[in-house]
Amino acid sequence: MITGHNTDITYNGIIYHVQTEDRGKGNPVIETLVYKGGEILEAYRTSYEEDVQDSYDEQKIIALIEKQHRSVIWEIKSGKYDQQAALMSDPLAEGIIDSKKSLDQVILEYLASQEQKERMLLEVNSSADLTEGSSVTLTIHTKSSTTAEPMAGSRIIIKIISTVKKPLTVHEGKMDVTGTLSLQFPVPEFPDGSAALLVQAFSDSAGSDEIKQFIKKKKGYSDTGKRT
Repeated sequence: MITGHNTDITYNGIIYHVQTEDRGKGNPVIETLVYKGGEILEAYRTSYEEDVQDSYDEQKIIALIEKQHRSVIWEIKSGKYDQQAALMSDPLAEGIIDSKKSLDQVILEYLASQEQKERMLLEVNSSADLTEGSSVTLTIHTKSSTTAEPMAGSRIIIKIISTVKKPLTVHEGKMDVTGTLSLQFPVPEFPDGSAALLVQAFSDSAGSDEIKQFIKKKKGYSDTGKRT
């Protein structure tokens, strides 16, 4: 039996443990278990019987193990378990993943299902270049990835982050019914460091999105804050 992988993933402050193993030649199945707090959230079992009908290629099996392990980690980082409350009653039961399907089929079907799920899309437009010491007007839009309709009520946080000061919150609130926010504010100067504008949007139903834009140095100054 080939040695598998064990990885801890932190998402939104929660630690998930992913364990992927080969069940061996007598039971040609790659099994991945997802743990949270010592309890199993979900299990994936994929048969590779068709891949070893002609000959047993250990390197090929190792590649399949790594591929399945990475795909489950990608699901966690995509927020799949962020709001999942129900735990599996029998994580080793048959039918968790159809063993007749290839691993590629399983992954493609999962990716297709993700495309159909609603996600938050954030757009940020500025009236001028973001430059230290200037005044800028931002127009922010939030919309659905599936319908392109405005996402009213989305929570918005706008911050200026830098290498020399604590983050400065410019605005925090919710979108109106049009999913649009217009805001004018002065851009501080950071003569001794670099800075960026961070816009974050959050929705209970469609996750979150963020956009970061670097702030240009005031004319006549270099990126180190010295006059040129």
